Amino acid sequence: MSRRKVTHSEEWWATQKPAHITRCTSLLKRDGSQCRREAAPGTNVCNNHGALAPAVQAAAARRIQMSVEDAVKRLHDMLDDGNVDARDKIKILHDLLDRGGLAPTSKVLVGVVAEDPVERLFQSLLADPSNFTDPSPVPVPRSLESLARDRAADPQEADEDDVVEAELVEEPDDPHTVRLTESMSSRPPKHIREALERLI
Repeated sequence: MSRRKVTHSEEWWATQKPAHITRCTSLLKRDGSQCRREAAPGTNVCNNHGALAPAVQAAAARRIQMSVEDAVKRLHDMLDDGNVDARDKIKILHDLLDRGGLAPTSKVLVGVVAEDPVERLFQSLLADPSNFTDPSPVPVPRSLESLARDRAADPQEADEDDVVEAELVEEPDDPHTVRLTESMSSRPPKHIREALERLI
């Protein structure tokens, strides 16, 4: 039951009152004029003039329950009416499905977690050094020098047509090229290992 106390002016009640809002029918003691508050749903009085009384609330609930069938009939008529906008029809259908118990369900799981699943993921990733290496080896282009060495090592492989005259020229190092050295490791950096140890 709504417990709102909405008051409107006499002009509003005379010119702007929507059809679904009922004005409280009680009269004020001080001057005998009609109360300007909205009546509680299912009643013809506001909360100050008796809408909160248990008998009035029970009667209002009965009246609202009896009007449900009529409301559903009117909604069905609106669905069949060609003048009703499609968006309004969709809202009506959603409302009918929701009230029929076919609303989409949403589950919220509440509980106490012993360990954070994100921390567990990072621990498993950082614990295994193989996680930092690429599983698919990248083919390394062979230099002309290594090809010549291989041919010289196995003379049967070399054809006379395959002999190419070439001059080997050393290219200057590209500052953006990263060359792997033996000192480099696939282990995580020190600050990540320390953070992992603090988590454990």
